[in-house]
Amino acid sequence: MKKTGPKRPKQVCWNCGEENHTLVDCKQPKVQAQIAMNRKDFMSQQQQNEPKFMGPSRYHLDPELSSKFTKFKPGMIR
Repeated sequence: MKKTGPKRPKQVCWNCGEENHTLVDCKQPKVQAQIAMNRKDFMSQQQQNEPKFMGPSRYHLDPELSSKFTKFKPGMIR
């Protein structure tokens, strides 16, 4: 059974824009301004696809969850 997750974008060279290779393998002379612009576009797309932060990542900082764990003390096994 195949996983149905988000599709990965095709790898595209940030230097010349072709799809059959990446920046590391590009035979064209490097154009730093083009590379920087394409990298910035890629990073902004990645941030849009990231799930948003939904609250404290530590249970003891979450007021709703912290009351459930007050009976536990560091270093003590019950």
